Amino acid sequence: MTRANFSEFVLGAMPGTKAEIVIKSGVSQASVLKWVGQLHADHKIYIAGWKPHPRAGAAMAVYAVGNLPDALCKLQHLTKRQTRLRFEAKAKQDGRWDSMKARWRSKYWIRKAGAVGDPLVRRGACAGGAPMIHYHGLPITPATAAVRAVSGGHAFVSFRHPEQLTIALEVAQSFAVDNGAFSAWRSGQPITDWSLFYEWVGELHRYPNFDFAVIPDVIDGSEVDNDALLAEWPWRTSAPHVGAPVWHLHESLGRLDCLVNEWPRICLGSSGEFAQIGTPAWWTRMAQAMDVICDKSGRPACKLHGLRMLDPAIFSRFPFASADSTNIGQNVGIDSAWRGTYTPPTKEARAAIMRERIESHQALTFWNRKAAPIQESLFMEARP
Repeated sequence: MTRANFSEFVLGAMPGTKAEIVIKSGVSQASVLKWVGQLHADHKIYIAGWKPHPRAGAAMAVYAVGNLPDALCKLQHLTKRQTRLRFEAKAKQDGRWDSMKARWRSKYWIRKAGAVGDPLVRRGACAGGAPMIHYHGLPITPATAAVRAVSGGHAFVSFRHPEQLTIALEVAQSFAVDNGAFSAWRSGQPITDWSLFYEWVGELHRYPNFDFAVIPDVIDGSEVDNDALLAEWPWRTSAPHVGAPVWHLHESLGRLDCLVNEWPRICLGSSGEFAQIGTPAWWTRMAQAMDVICDKSGRPACKLHGLRMLDPAIFSRFPFASADSTNIGQNVGIDSAWRGTYTPPTKEARAAIMRERIESHQALTFWNRKAAPIQESLFMEARP
């Protein structure tokens, strides 16, 4: 088809605006814009009138065939505020307004957190990382926020607070079970009889999306106390994958070496003088543990789970297979932590934002001491 035929189609579609000419003629928008400009410059068409734009503030010229003077635009252009209000009204009418605002708020909070150096959105924190399972601790209030936090993801259900187990079974891709020893220990009522927990796990481990259970442990207890609980674990020999023992950071590295060689997965728990995660002493102890767990190439001898370590500033520096925390459950209801122009209006939106920020990071594939923020003096102390 020649260029002359294109011009004939454009002329045949007049009078009309450029958008109307595209529809009437069937010619592409780029060709219509080119030919309208050329024909107008050659005085073969003129502006016969003006129409208001259906969405934007600018007016649209109506072109017609002829060599007459162009009509003056007498329409008053909409201001930016008028354009925004018109767009908002149209979006509300179409039912798109709420979803659009949710996307804007999510992008706003991610940009804001990144600008202040929030480790949850730090770029490149998991460069070269491997896929890791992010377990979000339940319960989360309200239940709708819990659904947003674990739907299609991974849940961590505590024996002490099992009220949202149904949510984990119905919407989570997989779930793990915590023995609740830490919560009981903090409340001053440590658990001494674990028979009910064993019955609970005996029922849950048959579900297809069950991953593992944290074997009962004694927080700040001796190695003898914890070894006794491992000895009475019902699935120790028949199905060792059902449970994962806990190595507490205050325990000996010799016990850690034994656990790594006997179990397919172990949990790392902060306790004793290393109870506070992120201190220089804690980083040093974790480095010592990684040297025991991993070979010279940095490959762990078994799968590692970080208890209360689902913080990208933490798990992105270790070769974890999984980690958990109750970060979403603790912060989703704190209104003072969510301020700004685009504050998420609902706890469900907050849960979705926090989950996205956390799960955008992964753990290391291999252990590398340089990845942990340990000072050189602490480095020397950690070496045997």
